[in-house]
Amino acid sequence: MRLLNRLSLSIILSGLILFTSSSGLWAADIMPDGAVAEVNGVAISRQDFDIEMKMVRGNIERSGQKIDESMMTHLQGQVLDHMINAELIYQESRKAGIMISEDAVDAAVENFKKNFPSEAAYHQMLKDLGISSETLRMQFQKGLFSEEFIEKRITAAVVISDEAKRSFFDANPSAFKAPEEVRARHILIAFDQDGGETVESKAKTEIETIQKELQAGKDFSELAAKFSKCPSAAKGGDLGYFRRGQMDKAFEDAAFGLKPGEISNIVKTRFGFHLIRLEGRNPERNIPFEEAGEKIASYLKKREVNQKIEEQVTQLKGTASIKKML
Repeated sequence: MRLLNRLSLSIILSGLILFTSSSGLWAADIMPDGAVAEVNGVAISRQDFDIEMKMVRGNIERSGQKIDESMMTHLQGQVLDHMINAELIYQESRKAGIMISEDAVDAAVENFKKNFPSEAAYHQMLKDLGISSETLRMQFQKGLFSEEFIEKRITAAVVISDEAKRSFFDANPSAFKAPEEVRARHILIAFDQDGGETVESKAKTEIETIQKELQAGKDFSELAAKFSKCPSAAKGGDLGYFRRGQMDKAFEDAAFGLKPGEISNIVKTRFGFHLIRLEGRNPERNIPFEEAGEKIASYLKKREVNQKIEEQVTQLKGTASIKKML
């Protein structure tokens, strides 16, 4: 699990966790109708819960999973628990005197907005979620408070020794094998898969014409730059190195079956027709400790930080007043 995912299931945007509870908006004696929980007298509103559920559900569905009724019930309970945990950490950050500047919040929001192609697209996202830009800004602010608390009180205290890194490396040899990878260029002639035989036939004729030019000795990268409908055309069709499982199966089967310098026959995928030239191949290899050490340290640190976050939440729950209305 990624760092902080145990605290909140909210979307991670621009490296910032959005803790979507409603801390500070209502006091216990004026609990709003439809609140789903109360944490030390602070309400988590039904609206915020529904937004959180919408984001989480969208992420799950985009991954190709289907959510049935039994899973939805479990998911609702899990999301509520994570929102309560996030609220506890946020409240603790305020007690600890954590300070976040307005400039830091503004910078976080502006960085987030860069994820959208236009201002209109950004505001459409807000509309789809049913929130205002002011509400979103508040959530970024809360996220920064919690992140800073965790960084100062937990992360900074976790140090991974060389002995721990070596022990993990020796105990997990299978984790340090780099699979075979290849580097390839391609030329893509895309077509609408639902456009019928005429549309496909036109694309097939175009790729066959390019194939004849290659057979006549024309430069692959120049033809890719001129004709390919893939963004890689800007780099002469260069896709860089990739492993099995990262590309369409028909594409990767063709690429891995080539020798460096060879060009494939025409390959059809869901994207269109391709011609592939293999540029290089790296065989499977064992990764040495010296190369793996930094990643091991990062993994072990995240694991220990997550464990300490859980311990912190458990401790906070022991003295907190928590009511669930869901």
